[in-house]
Amino acid sequence: AVQVNHILGPKETAAHAEKFGFSDLQPVLSLPLGSNEVTPVSMAAAYAVFANQGIYNEPVYILRVENAQGTVLEEYQAAPQQIISPENAYIINNMLQGVMDSGGTGHHLRNTIGTIPAAGKTGTTDEFKDAWFVGYTPRICCAVWVGYDRNKNVSSTGGVLAGPIWANFIARTADLYGPADFTKPDQVQIINICLDSGQVATQGCSRTSPMAFAKGTEPAGICYYHAKGWEWLLPEPDAHEDNEPWWEKWTPW
Repeated sequence: AVQVNHILGPKETAAHAEKFGFSDLQPVLSLPLGSNEVTPVSMAAAYAVFANQGIYNEPVYILRVENAQGTVLEEYQAAPQQIISPENAYIINNMLQGVMDSGGTGHHLRNTIGTIPAAGKTGTTDEFKDAWFVGYTPRICCAVWVGYDRNKNVSSTGGVLAGPIWANFIARTADLYGPADFTKPDQVQIINICLDSGQVATQGCSRTSPMAFAKGTEPAGICYYHAKGWEWLLPEPDAHEDNEPWWEKWTPW
């Protein structure tokens, strides 16, 4: 995340985050690591963009005000904004659904929500001071934060503390909204990718995953790592431990 922020530029990253409702973010290199404070409601509104095909809606607490006779005195007028493309929103959905797959940090939440289509992200700050889970279905988005108002740790992770709270809420509200699935745009295709080569998987690939791509951005090649006769292209394992500091690998100075 820090590397992406460096490539884009912290000012550009902060400006893009503002479209999701995060204002007053400091444009620093550590921005993606949580160096700025945010609220659960702002996190829920931001993640709802992915479920809503890239459309942002400002959070609102009061939809309308009526008098004793039922006359509407004030009524909220929504102003939805398309801040990312439906294709990019679906691709992010595809990635975040993996959090609840086998091996993901929220895989255990499937025991509670069953087969409900859902995506989300766990979050844990340094020294376990905050535990987060922000997730959504095609119908509802919810952010859960677990922590203290004093500088005290919660002794566990977002997946363990916040995740089950989210899952129980989603399971109980599922019947209210009815079944639905994430809408896949026509310009998105799902392709089985080899996790070793990053290319389109073949029958010889043992580690694969279906991934979403906007048409025209998918890998152009077929996996040659596992094609018969091409084994010599496999990279040799590095026998020497890489002790170079991580920041020196990508910083230009």
